[in-house]
Amino acid sequence: MKRIIKLIIFLSIVMVILPVVGLIVFNKPETEQVLVNTETENIYTVPETIKVRDNERVYNIAVKDYVISAVMATMPVSFHEEALKAQAAAIHTTVIRETVKNAERDFDIDSGFMKTFTEARGRAFYTDGYEAAYEKIAAAVDETLPYVIMYESEPIAAAFFSCSAGLTENTDIPYLKSVESYETDSRTAVTFTEAEMKARIETELDIAFGEIEILERSEAKTVIKMKIGSQTLTGQTFKNILNLKSAAFYISEDNGIYTITTLGQGSFIGMSQYGAEAMAQSGSSWQEIIEHYYTNVKIIKVRARNFEVTTD
Repeated sequence: MKRIIKLIIFLSIVMVILPVVGLIVFNKPETEQVLVNTETENIYTVPETIKVRDNERVYNIAVKDYVISAVMATMPVSFHEEALKAQAAAIHTTVIRETVKNAERDFDIDSGFMKTFTEARGRAFYTDGYEAAYEKIAAAVDETLPYVIMYESEPIAAAFFSCSAGLTENTDIPYLKSVESYETDSRTAVTFTEAEMKARIETELDIAFGEIEILERSEAKTVIKMKIGSQTLTGQTFKNILNLKSAAFYISEDNGIYTITTLGQGSFIGMSQYGAEAMAQSGSSWQEIIEHYYTNVKIIKVRARNFEVTTD
């Protein structure tokens, strides 16, 4: 089960955890200066620009512009400002994590790492509302850009997804633990004939179709293990084959018609976007949203856009 959860994390956020050795010590007087131990040379700069690889081309883009384009592409602009700020902080932190992790590479992020909008794509998506959408999202990014979400000595892998079934998924990563999520119940039902189901399963898995049985489910309601005929597989594999919205699904069969009811959407790991929106609508700040979904993290204000990591 732990290996399956780790695989889901890898597929959903496309990143490898690479710890930064050492312990951060912070000194936060009234100016919110991030601590500085002058004896250490382990300094990690929070860049203002990043290098993005697009096929064989590497180009520079301002971190602010990248975060704006990613928020525009990943969260509805109609959401509350505090939810948008939480999304911006999560994306910014993930970008910074990638620059730290890939310091020896000639680029920081691959163009396929995270969904983003070019200006042309944004204008096509938002049409006449583009300018207002850009202004609202840029304001959220401006407020959160001076901050990085940290767990112990490293920026976190700030995973996020659309909406859960009431709980986020539990993982072995210390800040990605199961927490309650407050979004409105979301479920989708799709139907398949037995012939359609058989064709999908046998084509994709190269196994004989047979009786479907759920063997193990997490507390977040995602299917961990299931069985089709004599073959055991993960809920994530089944989700991918049928293009379901999540691995939290229930299956019923009546006269050769299979109905699959899916709860929520996405990986259920990290911050729920619709949960963040529910919290924001109830009066929570973006900091409270972040601290709810990412366990035992600290939101650090970066002074002069760099911080130091000490080794004692």
